[in-house]
Amino acid sequence: MDTMLRARFGPRAWLLCLLVFASAPLAAQARVATLDAVRLRASASATAPAVRTLDIAAPLTVEGAASGEWVRVRTADGASGWVRRDLTVPYDAANPLPALRRIAARSVAQEQAPFATRSRLVNVLTDAAGAAAAPAAKAELSLLRLHALQKALDEHARGGGAGYDARPLREGRIRADSSDIVYGEPQGQWFVSADAFWKLRDRFRALTIAERIAWAAASHDLPGECEGDVTCTFAHAEITMGRYLSLHPTGVHSAAALRELKAMLEYVESETRPRETHARFCRNDGRDDTLTPARLRTLRATVQRSAGAERDAVALILWTLMSRCR
Repeated sequence: MDTMLRARFGPRAWLLCLLVFASAPLAAQARVATLDAVRLRASASATAPAVRTLDIAAPLTVEGAASGEWVRVRTADGASGWVRRDLTVPYDAANPLPALRRIAARSVAQEQAPFATRSRLVNVLTDAAGAAAAPAAKAELSLLRLHALQKALDEHARGGGAGYDARPLREGRIRADSSDIVYGEPQGQWFVSADAFWKLRDRFRALTIAERIAWAAASHDLPGECEGDVTCTFAHAEITMGRYLSLHPTGVHSAAALRELKAMLEYVESETRPRETHARFCRNDGRDDTLTPARLRTLRATVQRSAGAERDAVALILWTLMSRCR
């Protein structure tokens, strides 16, 4: 192509064509809907008849000039009409992350939305993460997908399904047997598995986003309830804030992690204060449901390496527990 242009128009004209093509704003040529059920209208007016409604993240090709707050677009299957500009965002198929980031943020901020809408966004993010070539984009899209998946599962619990019933999940292309989700019997709903976040963090541990993923894992709601059980509360502290601090002791959220850890360990300390409870909670037989010296030492060492105003207070609580559980 460049050889033909050079031969026919000369080097100056070829360079001009190249600059025109290179400067063409790809993002201005395509947009996507940021919400579900966005109306595509016959003309640039809120009172114009609706040609159809658009799904969330529906791709749109811009046709011609805009008219105020309206833009004329064509859908993937050829339907043309007008849509409000503020209900769409620019989209570049070669780099969908900026658009999908904005769509996901807007969706997560919504308190409620139909399960079908939530699951459609999950599937869009799943496909985009699978297609992304750059590791940073793949990592962020995968994280956005897990957050969107939890919102879909919350919607399933709220009204899209009854308890363990996986029918609505299947209709939304969400597999109940996936390792990404787990059922919480006490709460009567599905959750994204914390392991899905931790595995994602390990997969992209060399990237800056790894710390953000670790915090999402540590602060994620877990299935099951401790219901005041001391050893369960301690285990919860270990596998959430303790794990985050072991991986990112001076991370952005280390101070917040220490505050959360302190609240959990204060409860453990108060419940083990009476001497008669020591034998019940403190055993050195390697069982996971007891406060063994090794577990206490490991968590205290993690805390001492961390940064935050509550570090010394948390370390002192753990030292107190170690003195009881020798």
